Amino acid sequence: MTERSAPLSGVTYHKLTPSDATAVQDLYGSLDEHDGYYRFFGPFPANLEPIAAQIATQDSTHCAVGAFLQGRLIGAANYVVLEDARRAEVALVVAHHDQHSGVGTTLLGHLTDDARMNGIEQFVAEIMSTNSKMMELLMDIDIPMRLQRHDNIIQAVFELSPATSTD
Repeated sequence: MTERSAPLSGVTYHKLTPSDATAVQDLYGSLDEHDGYYRFFGPFPANLEPIAAQIATQDSTHCAVGAFLQGRLIGAANYVVLEDARRAEVALVVAHHDQHSGVGTTLLGHLTDDARMNGIEQFVAEIMSTNSKMMELLMDIDIPMRLQRHDNIIQAVFELSPATSTD
């Protein structure tokens, strides 16, 4: 069993904006080879600037939430709406030192809330089967899902219940 750290105190969460693109680039640039491989499914991209800019875009087809600790971005989760508009592909990364502290779970929760309010019914994620940290996160979240394995890739489909109003 993996040792879990205590939840980080002082972490703030908010939607990323284009002004956060440099922070996203710094976060991705700080990933070690192992974490970078799991995030990008291969070698690290040579130029992180366009990837960071795309992640920090907020429009009707994109949303990203960041976790900040003392002004430093330590985690980011984003979704991109797919063609049928009811489904979105989701991705998540947390700085190596800050993993196992609840940041990823909390980021996914914030992103899920936004998706539900925008009519998204499912998140789809592809995860390498050897990515034990993401597999542990899947066990920790309280979102119904189904998993399907294709060679060494696990496709997770998260069923997002509709947003409920609090009248």
